Amino acid sequence: MESKTGQNHDIFWRYFNALREHGEDVSIQIARFRGERPLEKLTFDHRTYDGISAVCSMVRSLPAEGLVVPRLQVSPAPSTVGKLKRLFLWWWRLLPALGKSWKKKSGLLYAPAAFVHLTPQQWTDVQARKGRGTSVVLTALDRVAQKHLTPSLLPRLWMIPVALYDKLQRETPPQNNVSFVDVRLTGASSPETVSYLLKRELTQGIYWGATWVLPSALLLGEKFYGLVLYVLPYFFRRTGTLTNLGAWSIPGLAADEWWALQAPVAALSPMATGMLETNGYLGLSVKFHAGLRWTASDAQAFAEELKLELLRE
Repeated sequence: MESKTGQNHDIFWRYFNALREHGEDVSIQIARFRGERPLEKLTFDHRTYDGISAVCSMVRSLPAEGLVVPRLQVSPAPSTVGKLKRLFLWWWRLLPALGKSWKKKSGLLYAPAAFVHLTPQQWTDVQARKGRGTSVVLTALDRVAQKHLTPSLLPRLWMIPVALYDKLQRETPPQNNVSFVDVRLTGASSPETVSYLLKRELTQGIYWGATWVLPSALLLGEKFYGLVLYVLPYFFRRTGTLTNLGAWSIPGLAADEWWALQAPVAALSPMATGMLETNGYLGLSVKFHAGLRWTASDAQAFAEELKLELLRE
């Protein structure tokens, strides 16, 4: 397993370093597979890499001709007043979801992960029937989580990271340039509802307000924030995180090779799902925080059920 570090980007580095000093694993992994056979897993320091720049660092060692990267676009950064307004909206929508919403098991104290994938034909069929991208996977993920991760009567709160890139290139340097939105779901949410809520957060640019969550969390210093991280999970946790790194066409890979993102977990967001499309294959990963005490077999069963939920007619 290879480990990489990138550039120091002040506020993101300080935030994730505070998590690290509190004992959280702030690394991300990109795993490569051929069929069901794992090839390698590269580890990146999330203090200085986000998922997008991690993939860019990998494709730079492959042929440039034929590479197609995701088309990323964010709204222009608003004024200070505009960011404050978006921060207020973020808090207003977050407050009704406050409260613990997770189920513990009786496994050992470690963080299990699992990987599954959809073939190009399977992923094409799913998108033709259910729609494209993050909202389709989030709908399936939320349904499986209601069975195994959180009581269905409680609202579920999902963090969706947003890459703050206006133009992505093969030469994009190592950096952590990401914000997030939160999507609150209740009841049996439909793909249409999930798509509407997600688009609302994105089109309103709530992620620009969320960029102020990190500095505000560190106003009293990293050590005090570490204390907050210790106390806060007793009162509030997100259900989990879903990170979509988009669709990549990568030359030089074997016909049956696919990649997957393994995103980090923390006590405040104890389950993470990563999705990464490479040459038509959709790679999916799930990871569970050690505090949930899930086993490797629990994680694999959850991943397999997520795949079945996506394929369900």
